[in-house]
Amino acid sequence: MNSTPCPLRSATVKWRVLDEEGVLVDLDRSTYFTLNSVGLFIWDRCNGEFSPEEIVEGIVEEFEIDAETARQDLETFLDALSDQGLIDYIVEPAAAS
Repeated sequence: MNSTPCPLRSATVKWRVLDEEGVLVDLDRSTYFTLNSVGLFIWDRCNGEFSPEEIVEGIVEEFEIDAETARQDLETFLDALSDQGLIDYIVEPAAAS
């Protein structure tokens, strides 16, 4: 069991990749959010199965940046998503389908 809160996308958010950019839309909240490649990488892992530290490890490996920068940027990004109601956090990992 994972006791670290994991980010989980809101069920009301619709998203697509258009021209290598991610677009998040939540009509219930009138929210529109765009994502670059790093944002898409993170959003893909906001499925309740990855802890923030696991996401940081992936960012470091995929984008070749240092862990502290990745950690700070991830925290800022997840805070922005959370503030907009686009993600929540769960303690139990999402069940595999």
